Amino acid sequence: MQSVKDIKSRIKSVSETAKITRAMELISASKMQKSSARYNSSQDYFGKVGKAIYNIVAHTDFEERHPYLTAGRQGKKCFLVIGSDKGLSGGYNHAVTGFALEIIEKEQDPCIYCVGNTVYQFFKENGFDARELYCSPDGTLEDARIIATFLVESYKAEEVSEINIIYTNLVTKAVQQPEILKLLPIVVPEKATMNEAGYRERMEFEPDPKTVFDILIPQYLIGVTYGCITAGKYTEHLERMRAMNASTKNANELLEQLQLNYNKARQEKITTELTELSASLVGREEK
Repeated sequence: MQSVKDIKSRIKSVSETAKITRAMELISASKMQKSSARYNSSQDYFGKVGKAIYNIVAHTDFEERHPYLTAGRQGKKCFLVIGSDKGLSGGYNHAVTGFALEIIEKEQDPCIYCVGNTVYQFFKENGFDARELYCSPDGTLEDARIIATFLVESYKAEEVSEINIIYTNLVTKAVQQPEILKLLPIVVPEKATMNEAGYRERMEFEPDPKTVFDILIPQYLIGVTYGCITAGKYTEHLERMRAMNASTKNANELLEQLQLNYNKARQEKITTELTELSASLVGREEK
């Protein structure tokens, strides 16, 4: 058994670790709530923007072959993979990188952009030519604007044929899973298919459908990118909170065992000292 001094030192070390993991858990919980609020508020606005685009295509005479709607272009595919800058977030990065790798390794000469240093390092270590795009720890709307604009410019310059975002989707508050979403070209159902689903009347847009469409499209692309980033941030903080909670629980269980070992070692030390003292006294009496 370890000495009393060694066990006491170990107890101090584990106790300090438990305090750190508990603090990290509380910080992640706070950040998770903020990310959730940003995600929910963005979905309300950008969801309406997306619906307006849908209505322009379905309920007006808008027939122009807009470059953002043109499918079947030739060229390499672009993938934006969203992860985290830091580890200690459970299986979050492992899940999204594993999912992305299965898709990307099937493509010839893919164009890979990464949000999060952990994801970037993963692809570099696996021999891919990846590039990291900066995103602040909070994942702001301005970050999404810069990233979306950069990707759209490469699409407009015909450097890539399509842009896909691989991120962790919020299926429910309790369930998250990696998914792929096509950012460009925008997938809009055929007009005949859309008209089967209910409203069939013509809609009027001022000044005209094309002008409104051109104004809404950039907002839509930024909104989709922002939604993917905030969903990823929410999952990152959620997984880190869970991981730190498990670490704190394990540390507390270890502390209980160490305290028991400490008590046993201390009792053994006292017993040994008493035995030695008794033997010493008996020896003196015999003399």
